[in-house]
Amino acid sequence: MVLPDFQGLGIGNKMSEYVASLISATGKPFISTTANPAMATHRKRSSNWVQTKKMGLNSNGKGKTSDKILNRTAASTRFTAAFKYVGPTNKDDAFKFGLL
Repeated sequence: MVLPDFQGLGIGNKMSEYVASLISATGKPFISTTANPAMATHRKRSSNWVQTKKMGLNSNGKGKTSDKILNRTAASTRFTAAFKYVGPTNKDDAFKFGLL
């Protein structure tokens, strides 16, 4: 979360891409869901991300997900979009954090 005074500067996007580069260095996929229109727009324009779910409700059409456990954590009443990170990996920092 970025404090209001610093929103719009791209800090959230930079942080998200950095974490994604670390996770991707392990060979695991990094998929992120956002309800923030600015973040979704940034990711749509970026070559580091591929959209996996268009902006819409994360539900079965009734405002609830079909999985009871997921429903407790899902944004089932907000519009969200999902993206997979496909940008460069950061193996050096992933090693420093003990991920490799």
